[in-house]
Amino acid sequence: MLLAVGYDENARELRVIFRSGDTYRYLNVPPSTYAEFLKAESKGAYMKTHVIDVYPSRRVWFVDEDHKYGFRKFEPIAKDVLRLYDYVRFHWKEKYNAADESGKPGGRKEAKVRKRGARRLSTYYFLEPDKGPVQGDVPIEKGLALPLISGFRVLIQEKNGKFEWLADPFKFFDMWGTKLARTIMNASELAGGDPILAGRDPQNYRQMTSEVRRWYLEGELAKRNGSNK
Repeated sequence: MLLAVGYDENARELRVIFRSGDTYRYLNVPPSTYAEFLKAESKGAYMKTHVIDVYPSRRVWFVDEDHKYGFRKFEPIAKDVLRLYDYVRFHWKEKYNAADESGKPGGRKEAKVRKRGARRLSTYYFLEPDKGPVQGDVPIEKGLALPLISGFRVLIQEKNGKFEWLADPFKFFDMWGTKLARTIMNASELAGGDPILAGRDPQNYRQMTSEVRRWYLEGELAKRNGSNK
């Protein structure tokens, strides 16, 4: 769970780097709590019980001083990335439940109900930005959507100092969304049907990156074979 921990007694601040790579500052942590943490047999269990959700926290975002304005490279695709998050979640049920090669529709509980909260509808602010928020009937956990969307990084290339798409990400999801959604849903099943755990597993992010690359290359190969006929 934990990769590194440091404590600033003067600032009463505990800084923690988790194995996921996320870094957090926990504020107003007394020295006695840090001393107990050091003595704890299970550091992870102590963090969960006595620190996380007990003390106010701030996530730390690292910025490379040599490339502090690197975010400007995303300018051409930034709106697409935001809309893609909504687009994937809005069409998730449609893609997951689509008949596959064997003709068997999907229908597991992760695609039907939200495990946390009681909201029955989900609001998509970037789906149709010119028309306003769109309501979807089935909220999809970000633990399912984020690993899938992270795989789309392989569809981005840098050209003249800016990022651009190798392929239209929305058309790509239209074509391969069923295979991608089912891959991450299978990973969720291995995590006990818990999309939260699935979204925290680095292996799922690597797998989805491989899957997007696979189907992109599959599509490119099909285009070339078609043009050679």
